[in-house]
Amino acid sequence: MKTLKLTCLFVLSMLFITSCSSDDDSTTEETVKEEPTLVGEWHGVASTYNGVDFGSPENYVINFNAENLAEFTYIGYGDNGEDIIREATYEINEGVLTIDWQGAYKDMETMYIKITELTEDTLVIEYNITLDGVITETYTR
Repeated sequence: MKTLKLTCLFVLSMLFITSCSSDDDSTTEETVKEEPTLVGEWHGVASTYNGVDFGSPENYVINFNAENLAEFTYIGYGDNGEDIIREATYEINEGVLTIDWQGAYKDMETMYIKITELTEDTLVIEYNITLDGVITETYTR
């Protein structure tokens, strides 16, 4: 009988020990920080050529969609003041944005653009236009 009482006491004490945990009632939620995305509409705000102010590209708009298609709009740059729109596919790999014009425009080849900053509100890109010239452009949403 004494063994039965000790066994019951042991089982009950184990129930109390294992059922009382300090973190059971905790409601901590892990916050998952999402990386900024390129998807969306970006408006040009600043441009430099080899570090010298190159004017504001406020008439440049780039729209990247989730299907890896990009639309470049140059507002008022046409011969008669109309908008010029260029479409391309894009991909990002290790901070390099590859724009593929897919042969649609004879004067445009595949471009490799370095993304130097990408936040929720700001996109800064850098690319070569000649052997000795680097353009840096800043865009905001």
